[in-house]
Amino acid sequence: MPVRPQRLSWLIVSASVSLAVALFGAHGTPAQAGSHVGASPADTIVTAMFFDGKSLDPGRQFEYMGMTADRAMYDTLVTFANGNLTKPVPDLATSWKVSGGGSVYTFTLRPGVHFSSGNPLTAADVVWSLQRQLNLKGNPSFLLQLAGVSSISAPSSSTVRVTLKTPNPALLYILPNPSLSVLDSKVVMAQGGTDAANADKTDKAESYLNTHSAGSGPYVLTGYSPGNSISMTANPKYWGPAPKIKKVLLLNQKSPAEQLTLEKGDTDISLDLAVDQVPALKKQAQVATYSLSSPDVFFLILNLSPSVNPATAKQDVRQAIRYALDYKGILSLAGTGATQPPGVIPVQFLGALPESDAVKQDVAKAKALLAKAGYANGFTATMEYPSDITPDGIDFGLFAQKIASDLSAVGITVKLTPNPVAVSLPNYRGGKEQIGFWYWGPDYPDPSDYLNFLPGQLVGLRANWKMGADAQLAQWMKQASSTVDKAQRIALYQRIQRRMNEIGPFVPLFQPSKIVATRRSVSGFHYNAIWQVDFNQIGK
Repeated sequence: MPVRPQRLSWLIVSASVSLAVALFGAHGTPAQAGSHVGASPADTIVTAMFFDGKSLDPGRQFEYMGMTADRAMYDTLVTFANGNLTKPVPDLATSWKVSGGGSVYTFTLRPGVHFSSGNPLTAADVVWSLQRQLNLKGNPSFLLQLAGVSSISAPSSSTVRVTLKTPNPALLYILPNPSLSVLDSKVVMAQGGTDAANADKTDKAESYLNTHSAGSGPYVLTGYSPGNSISMTANPKYWGPAPKIKKVLLLNQKSPAEQLTLEKGDTDISLDLAVDQVPALKKQAQVATYSLSSPDVFFLILNLSPSVNPATAKQDVRQAIRYALDYKGILSLAGTGATQPPGVIPVQFLGALPESDAVKQDVAKAKALLAKAGYANGFTATMEYPSDITPDGIDFGLFAQKIASDLSAVGITVKLTPNPVAVSLPNYRGGKEQIGFWYWGPDYPDPSDYLNFLPGQLVGLRANWKMGADAQLAQWMKQASSTVDKAQRIALYQRIQRRMNEIGPFVPLFQPSKIVATRRSVSGFHYNAIWQVDFNQIGK
């Protein structure tokens, strides 16, 4: 049942298509590929996925692994229901009011909510949690920074007020992110947690939050084996309907192992299968497969620092790389349903560039640009990528070889540097890679998330694209972050991307299909493009 990418008038929908059919679950003890451990227990959902992170601390995690697990153990002020990312709905907040011309949001909290510890949840916990996340200055801290948060306060024990520097229509779409989960402040402070301004240096709670959960969600953490598995059990103090499934286990697997364990019944859900696995899975009577339009954008990042890579520091070289690539061949590797994003914003989002803006291979132009830049004989550079993860079933190594071959045709010698994600991710985030091959999944369903790619912002800095590098982009970013009118937003985001394609360090390559599969015994699943699974809605 392929779901084709569709342009929508507002937010992403096709990547969060609700599947009103049997689907997903999670695992306990890691099963080795090829081994048979028997069907998963009736009270347990076993989900296979790739582990792309190492932390379960909501204030520090910012990968699919942490998002998926934390969504099960914690709550946020508002959320998205049934995979529908177009409409924020109540979670810990039952209602909210917007005032101050769109710059003040006041949330009324749900009464009678308790953390798994038994402590009552109050507005003070919400304020503490959001302040801690902001002051940790970790990878997800940009969420509140980008929203333009000026202050977070608690006018009463049941009311939270978030004040922004300027109006921002994206706030309600940012707050559902599991990195903005509400923690039991009393418990976490007792374990060394703090929301102080220097929390990035003084907070010591991460190790505790990797072995214990401190939330109000439907599940509590019972075990975490880094690189292997995460296990959870139903929270008896959960304020909502009791989960139908008592135990959840997430299992770290690559796509080939995911297929084997799903077919055997060892796992219930597979979240990262490859397109070429679909034909075999469709022959399995007890397996349901679905092809969704993934919002994940795979791209090259070209370092702008002359000390890291003197060649890609030059604009003409970056443009040469852009024109050297065989995009049709890359899409062919990505498989049926893959598409070429003309800019960094996925094709499903408001503000995405039209298909006509997509760059096409032009080898002669690439060679001419290299000669103009002083590299008529080419140059040599390393390209790093994660070797042990397969998001959307994508094997980075296969595409890296294709990219290296394309660049070789114009005289650029690429030395491939595959590394485990635990090694490559810090290099990528630290701006150390000469050329990087990575991907970006949406943190929230609004194009403002992609302002992170601009100079001085989260992803821009990974290419050493410094603040103030381009005055025009800085002006447009300021306008885009506070403009409410839909037509004006579209125009601004398209203008930003066209400028980025001219001078920037990013080369968007492809958006793959998102292949998910489940045992037919699983019911009540709705895929969510941010945290993937709401386990408390699943039956078996």
